[in-house]
Amino acid sequence: MNEPLAERIRRVHHALGQSVRDDISSIRGQHLTEGDRFLFRVDFSQGRTKEDLDTVAFNLIHSIASIKDHLKNWCRANGQEFRGEALVDTNRDVALVHDLWNLDKHGNLNRPPRSGCKPQLKDLAQALETRGTSEDVSPDSSVSITYDLSTGALTQVSSDGGIAELVVNGTVQDEHGTDLGQLQSICRKALKAWEAELASLGLEVPTRVA
Repeated sequence: MNEPLAERIRRVHHALGQSVRDDISSIRGQHLTEGDRFLFRVDFSQGRTKEDLDTVAFNLIHSIASIKDHLKNWCRANGQEFRGEALVDTNRDVALVHDLWNLDKHGNLNRPPRSGCKPQLKDLAQALETRGTSEDVSPDSSVSITYDLSTGALTQVSSDGGIAELVVNGTVQDEHGTDLGQLQSICRKALKAWEAELASLGLEVPTRVA
């Protein structure tokens, strides 16, 4: 693969890694008492501030959206047809990432949004999520979290691909407040679409590390 393109994909993988932490062993719960009741609380934000969360989320958005310009340069240099604009126009997830990127860069859009709306990111937080290792979750997958009352440590036990992760995520909404999906899901599907486009041009996609 052309090195700038390969580096761009590696940067996206790194950005995904920054937004997902699959090791929850460092998390500690807090013991609380209310009268004769014994309680515990777990703060999954792990001290990340709003500014930290914004940086992580928009690094991911920017890394994916900027693949388009790098691919355009490669196509021009190699005499290949650039189909990136068509991908933005026909793939909803790619378009949402593109519009989120432009709105963050410019504060507004000087042309109609490619997704058909002005997406905005709401309720950004780091939380514990459980999922399968792929989009097609096995119906037999499972995850359980145990809490050690003596140490406050959390431990996950999983089977058939089920995993628990700390994920920086939020809801993408249109300008009317209608939910369009979760940021992580939209970004992963947009990246998958760009990787498929690169592969169709005979470009080897670097192995995903996130």
